Parts: sequence; C-alpha cells; structure tokens
Amino acid sequence: GEGQAPDVIVWDIKTAKIQYRLQEHEHGISTLAFSDDGRFLATCGNAMDKKLFVWDMQTGMIVASTMFDPVLMLVWGGRVRDKKRRPTNRFLFATVSPSGKAQKVSLWALDPATGKLESVACSCGLHVRNFTSLAFSDDGEWLYAGTTSGDIAIFQVKRSVLFTLVNMGSVVGVVNSIVTLPSDNTKSWEQKYELYVGGATGGVARVLYDGKSIRTLKKTRLNGNVTNLCLNEDMTELVAGTSNGSVFKIPDDTFKATVLSESHCAPVSSVSFSPESSEKFCTATQTGEIYVWNTNNYRVTARVCEPHIKVTCVVLSDYFMVVGFNDGVIRAYDIDSGEKLWKIASAHKDGVTTVQVSANQKFVVSGGIRGEVRVWDVRTRALVCHLKEHSSRVNAICLYDSNKYLLSCSRDKSFLCWDLMSEKRLTAHSQPMGGINDIALTPDQKRVVTVGQERSVSVWNLRNPRPLMQWNHGGEAKCVAVAKTLPLIASGGISRMLMVWDLNTGKCLAKGTGHSATITSVAFSPDEKQLVSVGEDGSILVWNLFL
Repeated sequence: GEGQAPDVIVWDIKTAKIQYRLQEHEHGISTLAFSDDGRFLATCGNAMDKKLFVWDMQTGMIVASTMFDPVLMLVWGGRVRDKKRRPTNRFLFATVSPSGKAQKVSLWALDPATGKLESVACSCGLHVRNFTSLAFSDDGEWLYAGTTSGDIAIFQVKRSVLFTLVNMGSVVGVVNSIVTLPSDNTKSWEQKYELYVGGATGGVARVLYDGKSIRTLKKTRLNGNVTNLCLNEDMTELVAGTSNGSVFKIPDDTFKATVLSESHCAPVSSVSFSPESSEKFCTATQTGEIYVWNTNNYRVTARVCEPHIKVTCVVLSDYFMVVGFNDGVIRAYDIDSGEKLWKIASAHKDGVTTVQVSANQKFVVSGGIRGEVRVWDVRTRALVCHLKEHSSRVNAICLYDSNKYLLSCSRDKSFLCWDLMSEKRLTAHSQPMGGINDIALTPDQKRVVTVGQERSVSVWNLRNPRPLMQWNHGGEAKCVAVAKTLPLIASGGISRMLMVWDLNTGKCLAKGTGHSATITSVAFSPDEKQLVSVGEDGSILVWNLFL
C-alpha cells in the first residue's frame, strides 16, 4: 500500500486476526513474497522508499535489510546450492528492477544467521527485455522469466547468466505467469522440467523444457488475459485468474477449464434486486458489463457486455432488466439469457442517469443529465409523460406503490413529488447545501429519505418544508436504501463505510467496513435477510442481516 502508513499486515488464516503489523516502509510497498517454507517474508518498497526487508515469521522481527533499486517483482527459490548441488543454509530469491529503458534480474542469497544479503545481477548479453513473471525450477538450477515480447528468458542460476530465450507468443502471447512442477532429474545428464505458462491471449499451456528447447504438452484458452496461475496442494489442478475477474480451475488430466468464480474489474455503478425474489440481483459497471447473480451460489446466471458505452443505472424486474447508458439510450435485456429485448433510442440527450420500473411492470420511468423525468410505455416504448422542473441532472427517482406518484431528486439541491396522472408537480423540497444524490420511500409510503452532499441522512414528511429528522453521515453519501417492512435504512458514500440506521430513532445500528473506495449503490433483498453494496473499487459485498 501507499500513504502515510504503508504497513505490511500479516494475517492468521485460521483465526482471521492480525498476527503482525510490520512498520518499516515509509513511502509505499511495491511487492512482497513468502519463502517456500513460509519462514520468511520479503517486502520491497516503491520508487521513493527503495528499501528491502526480510522478516522472520516466527518472531515478526527483521532478519535482513538493504537499500536497493525499486523492486517490481520477487520470487523465492529454496536454498542456495554449493558446487556439488547440495543445499546450504542460505536462502535464494530473485528480483526484477528497472535498469534504464529495460529491466534487470538479480539473484540474492540470504544468510538468516548473520542477516547478510548478497546480490548479483544476471547478465543478459545484448538482449533487452521487460519482465512480467518469475519462477525457479524446483531444484534451483534455472530461473524462468516471462517477458512482454512473448518469450521466456531462462537464466542459469549457478552462472547468473541468460542461458536461452524460448518463444511462447504463438501459444500464450505476453507471458504473464509461470508455475513450475517438481522435476525428477535423478540422472545428471537428463534435464526435464515441466511448467505451466499463462499469457495475455488467454492461453494456458503445460510445457516441457529439456535444457535446449520447450515443447507444448497441453493447452487451453480462457476468456480474458491470464494474470496469475497457481497449483492446488496435491498439484492435480491449476487455478487461473484473468483480467476480467474470472477464476478458473483446470484439472491436469483433462485440461478443460471450468469457472470457479467471477467478479467485476471496474467501478460498479448500480445494484438492483428482483422485486419479489431474493434469489437474483444484478450489478452494472461503468465499462458496460451487466451481471445477473444467483444468491444461492453467487454465480453469474446471465451477462451482458456493451464495451463502448458506460452503464449509469440498472433496475431488475421479474422478467427483464432495464439499463440506462451515457449515450442516452435505455436498453432492456432478458434476465435469464442476457438477450437484448428492446431499446428506447434518444431517451435523454447527454445520457440517462436513473431508471425505475413500475410495480405493474407496464411503465419505465427515467431521469436524465438535463434534469428531465420521462415515463415510457414498456409495450410500445412510446413517451407517455415528460416532466421538467429540475435545473440540473436527476440523480434518482422513486415510485410509489400505487404508480400514481413519483419522487425525483437532483443535483440542484431539491427533490420533487409528481402526480403522474395530471403530469404536475405536487410539492418541492430543497436543502441549503449541496445536491441530493439518492432518495427512497419508507415502508408506510408517508416519509421520504434523502442523502447527498450535505453529508447527512434526512427523513422528510412532504407536508413539512424541513426534515423531520436529520443525522450526520460522516461524509458525502452517495446512496440510500430502505427495507421493505423493517424500520431500517442503509447508506454509503465516500467514507467507504456501509451504515445501517434505525428509521425511527436515527441510531446507527451497524457499520460495515470492506470497501476500499466510494460506495455507489446499496440494496436490501426482498426477504430483508441480506444487503448488497457495490462501489468504485469494483467489489460487490453481500451482508447478512441478523435482527
């Protein structure tokens, strides 16, 4: 991490508690790695810090430290071997650091008894490469380094020299990750090393290196740029992560990939539950991805990708989802297949900001950048009603259960109540400071909850010009949701903390930490057993409610 306190935090997996907080880096940490036996942890500072520490994980104390060029990546390689290939008491690791316009590979030897660190730069001759990944052979004889040019640079450890370059570009593209397998080189003249390689084209391959060339044994292709590979404990399955947030498992016998999990890799702008079912909710990102999730297994059941336009809002109905985009178009998709059903072109000039579907699912209500609110017929996609009084973008809208009345809030510091039958404004409320970002109705449909730049949660009665209750949110709030029957409010914003409030007293009942960036949207499940929050960090957090 970076900032005022770039600490390294070591967690105990079994207890989920902090075991050590390591506080020696001053400006930021670029990479870290555990030794093969888990005894040591190496941490490397960023370009401003330039410090390398090795920590003892039994005591939490520093074993060795040095000042060095910024380390981009680090990998351990077991023990340093002597001339007869016998392991010594010194530990081996390798680093990659900037060197002019290229990068250099360095081999390190650590003596934990004395704290002595020795390093030597590997000679690459006339070859210039930028490296993407590192891995030692299990016997420590070779160091494999993936490169941006699509080849693997193979270094001979005992001579600290580049031995050969083998091209993998046609199989995996840019080599992003390498995992080595145990070798059985009992005969000194036999050299057979197997490794897994993953790259930018989505290719994953198992290859054999015999000391002269590399031969592909098995290969498969995944959806997305392969960013990391690792083996399970018994080394029978390979796990691969990709740039689009998917994690795959690849059994070594069949080498056919199956999805383990999926996630977004871009800021998530909106979340919505199906109105009657708690088994499905959908999320949308600013890069045009829309996923429908099953809450029983948290798997994606349908997906939509509109890569060249930005999703601004989404709402899930029983049979379809309605999505607003920054190109001003409203599009609807099937919730089971993700198939595009229909669209309303030019719904809002400059972009759609919010959408809602009526309870009878016959109408869609939308808001736009220019402050207009519009009602559309789902069957004909015709404009039914146009409401314009906001002087700035409409941030959110909320329909009454009767479908006769509508609330809209705006960046212009106001929220309005509309009669959809007469197409007239009934009431107007405003706050003195800052725009209103989100709005929701209480279960009895008599009170209105708003949040925004005023940094508070406000509860209103439409008959009164000022809020009935108002309490501090601790920063600008971006979103609010009200439970269907319970007196609960959930809110989130730039504080990155999800807050649950008692609607009647304004008391904060719970605070949830987990987001690392602004929370953009929050939704209660219809059965009120779960709460889902999404944020600019790309994460989707599902919270269980215990009442």
